[in-house]
Amino acid sequence: MQHQTPSVIRLEEGARVLFLTKDLELIRKQLYEGLNLRMEDLSVEDLLDDINTDVMTPAWVCFDHEPAEIAKNAYAGLMHEGKRVFEENALINGGFQVIVSGQRKGTGSSRETAAQCERWAGIRLVIAASFAPIHERNNINLGQLMGDHAMLERLQNGEELALEEFTSRYDPVTRLILEEGGLFPFAKRLAAGELNLPALTTPSRPMTMAEKIVARNLVGQPVGQCVKPHDPVIAGVQGGYSHEFTTAQVHTFLSEVYGEDYTLPNPDKFAVFEDHLLYADHNPRFIPFMHKVQVLRDLQKAFQIHAGVRDYSAVDGVSPGICHQVAREEFIEVGDFIQATDSHTCMGGASNALTYGVGATEYANLVSAGFTFVKVPESIRFELVGELHPGCTAKDVILYILADHAREELTLNRSMEFGGPGLASFPWTSAPPCATWPQNAAPAPASARPTSCSTPGWASACRTSTSTRSAPWRSLLTRARSTTVACTSSTSTPSNPWSLIPATPIAASPQTRPTAPTWRTSTRSPSTSPTAARARPARKTTSPTTPRCARRPKRPA
Repeated sequence: MQHQTPSVIRLEEGARVLFLTKDLELIRKQLYEGLNLRMEDLSVEDLLDDINTDVMTPAWVCFDHEPAEIAKNAYAGLMHEGKRVFEENALINGGFQVIVSGQRKGTGSSRETAAQCERWAGIRLVIAASFAPIHERNNINLGQLMGDHAMLERLQNGEELALEEFTSRYDPVTRLILEEGGLFPFAKRLAAGELNLPALTTPSRPMTMAEKIVARNLVGQPVGQCVKPHDPVIAGVQGGYSHEFTTAQVHTFLSEVYGEDYTLPNPDKFAVFEDHLLYADHNPRFIPFMHKVQVLRDLQKAFQIHAGVRDYSAVDGVSPGICHQVAREEFIEVGDFIQATDSHTCMGGASNALTYGVGATEYANLVSAGFTFVKVPESIRFELVGELHPGCTAKDVILYILADHAREELTLNRSMEFGGPGLASFPWTSAPPCATWPQNAAPAPASARPTSCSTPGWASACRTSTSTRSAPWRSLLTRARSTTVACTSSTSTPSNPWSLIPATPIAASPQTRPTAPTWRTSTRSPSTSPTAARARPARKTTSPTTPRCARRPKRPA
């Protein structure tokens, strides 16, 4: 899939560069009329900003799992006067090697298909003023080099640039991944003992929960090595899961990289779930793609049988449950490091575990190699005091945090930990909302990768791991906030989870901010909602004493 990156980067004679300009007619002329532009004739302000991953690969494109097929509809979501700017195969047929845009390339969802559609269309160099963090990471995993407009202008003037100019801004481990041509070739050489990881120099120190979990799973470092925020490391992973939207790519990638007879070292702690496309048959918009949906389902089943992972497939149209909830209930354990292909993976933090979502390439690598790249996150702890008011839940608390802290980017790319006497008024079932809602903990267009959430004994779960000394926790944290849980019930608009709306009256302005800290959830329970009652099909129940993946009959052939 990927090849070692050359040490010198140059543009060969005749190499084409596609400029994604705000003038969409200029894009058409480059695609269909052979127009070639130069950076010296444009400014950054002439280029499209905030190119969304949903524009690069709309949801319907993601029904294809082969990157080569996805590339045929690259940028299918960029529309002008009701018509696609990029017709089918336009990016491939244009013969472009470089693609150029403005600020914040790759905002929106974290779908890896956005990076895949460019690479499999022939793009090898991505130029932008800045990149959304997760999209940048997806490019790194694919071995795609990223640079700025000044570098492009030099390349177009015939200069040769050393690879270090593209990689020097990254940490030592990320540089190795880019130099090797992507995550898969890096992992294969590391497993074969052909690469040496940079030695960590962090001295012995007290650590937060997230730091302890990373430290106890370090690869290529001495036993007992401590970590600190921003340390780039390779860490072992205990388990994870994928769903029918992503498993097909995982199976395809592993077959291509390791051969059709590939095996997984620890299948017992990994799983597949059928929950994302469970009702696709009943959605009129999905009907034209049902043959592709069935391919995704079939390939997930093939992967499950081949690899021997846990099977949470639907039987007779009934799913065992939502992946991030069932995984937390059945196989995520205290102190685990878990990664999965779902943005709500962080719900596993309710079990005092370190959990977050990744793309298909990262997941395929970690299930096969057993390890993954981690940049140790900073931590922000919320010391909860007081008691919940009647009708309020943990979701009301986390909504207030989104409004009062995420809006200011205080939670961005940080592990969120929860403790304090206020947790005593939380029922145990309140822990998962505290863990799963941090995925929204960043204002647009930034992207958040929240990593963990603790329950009342926030550090006790990891006392047996590295550095068992009692830690003065406030000195370890980026921020420590004391927050009252005596708040009012509230809700928010779906697209702005940090914009609070009091739950009553329901017609309050979206701009209204409550006078007291608010943890939000609507006062109406989903189970009593007339809409929910109509939409939710009758669900079969199973005995709580047996794992759900073990108590269901096999799907009929």
